[in-house]
Amino acid sequence: MDTRADDVRMEVNDDWAQRVRRRLSAAHVACVNLLSGPGSGKTTLIEAALRSLQGIPRIAVIEGERHTALDVARIVTCGARVIRVDAEPERHLEAKQVDHALEHFDLSSVDLLMVENAGNLAYSAPVDLGESYRVTVLSVSQGHEQTEKYPELFRNTDLVILNKIDLLPHVDFDLVHFNETLNRLYPNVPTIQVSCRAGTGIREWCGWLRTISGTAI
Repeated sequence: MDTRADDVRMEVNDDWAQRVRRRLSAAHVACVNLLSGPGSGKTTLIEAALRSLQGIPRIAVIEGERHTALDVARIVTCGARVIRVDAEPERHLEAKQVDHALEHFDLSSVDLLMVENAGNLAYSAPVDLGESYRVTVLSVSQGHEQTEKYPELFRNTDLVILNKIDLLPHVDFDLVHFNETLNRLYPNVPTIQVSCRAGTGIREWCGWLRTISGTAI
């Protein structure tokens, strides 16, 4: 492993992240970086927010997706402006990609930018995209030990969404252990339990998005 090359790449990325942050701040756009492993339900969470919020706040989406545009098509169906960014295999999105994607948006007509990051917690956790907020999405099907496996991710997250809770009766997920560990290790991180299928937690999720975008009513 070329550690020096990785360090240089991270330094370059941090410069791009600051550029993204300045551009979004100047346009008064809040940015949410959604991080998770594959299959946790990020796209479905975005779809649920778009359908429930009905344009308040005005949301644009950057999709980190490789080879296909399946998730992009789902977001387009919800009426949101969306740009696909090619996600490298076994890597993560980078701030330079986000900055280039911003060229495709009229930021004056956007209140909130949602970035669906590539599905890799280990690679994505340390990478700054210039976001205002980080949301970590976990599915109950992925096990209850994620908070212990990825400490850097949880130390820097602003919200944890425990997704697909309708599956709890069917999977080996210790909810008590998860909650106790999260509260012990990261006591200031809020958590929302969500089932998009049942509609559980969607109101709280949308309320959080409205608050950070400055459109809470």
